Amino acid sequence: QFLKQVLHAFETADVRGVGRLHLNDIKASFVNCKELIEQVELAAKNPGQSQELSYYDFVAYCLGYRRSMVKLNWYDVSRGYAKWVPGTLLGQDLEGIWHTGVVAFGREYWFGGKVLASDPGKAPFAGPIRCTELGSTLHTREDLED
Repeated sequence: QFLKQVLHAFETADVRGVGRLHLNDIKASFVNCKELIEQVELAAKNPGQSQELSYYDFVAYCLGYRRSMVKLNWYDVSRGYAKWVPGTLLGQDLEGIWHTGVVAFGREYWFGGKVLASDPGKAPFAGPIRCTELGSTLHTREDLED
């Protein structure tokens, strides 16, 4: 019964009949949809995504799943010294010697003999040099830590 209601709500909102809900479709069809709009905007940050909601994402939202941003912190473990190594010595110039940490669900996960976690930006490699947004996920912290 629940999935029938979800399907009906999606098909009713899909006035263009394309199997995806654009932000305008959502605003026109649903009351108090601020959180749903935020989820669509977050999903749109994923590579290749638009500001539209697929049926899969709509069902996930109705089931209580929420998107969470995923970022990559870059650390130069040489602390800037790699830039001073002559390119002729290695065959290429080095910007840094990189170690990375994945930031998700308010924690940063990185490898140090095993997968470890810390507060974002607090891994033991000085501060991150850069941060790259990777997109978002519908997985949960429990899925990751399992």
